[in-house]
Amino acid sequence: MLMYDALVIYNGDSKYQDKITGGFKKLDDIKAVQWSDETVQNFLEEQFGWTPKSLVVVDGDTVYIGKHATEHLTNRQGVPTMLSELTKSRAEPFSTVASKLLDFTEDTDEVHGEFPLQSEAEEYVDDLLGGTSIDIE
Repeated sequence: MLMYDALVIYNGDSKYQDKITGGFKKLDDIKAVQWSDETVQNFLEEQFGWTPKSLVVVDGDTVYIGKHATEHLTNRQGVPTMLSELTKSRAEPFSTVASKLLDFTEDTDEVHGEFPLQSEAEEYVDDLLGGTSIDIE
């Protein structure tokens, strides 16, 4: 069974998040799952006490959300710090402009930060990372 190093949770209804995670779905060590997955919902509830619709990355014992998730993904893949900071600072404005230009609405919560992985949430991460995935386009 394939085990992954990191987990990316994205809102499949968000065209911006779907495009951002598109490249990461192809990496062997990162597993991308949609926000709507029942196990993901349980994880978010245990981790945050609610189910924020935002890009979330779980890597090791740290949970990154929103802009911090975007920054962590770019850093993790070796993107230079300057570009990573630019990506983080421009993620939300770009999403807003792209949404208007492409005429779609974003259903994303404005939550950003870096948090320790809660022990109650860890079992859900283990289930998500250890399972197999079928990507349906």
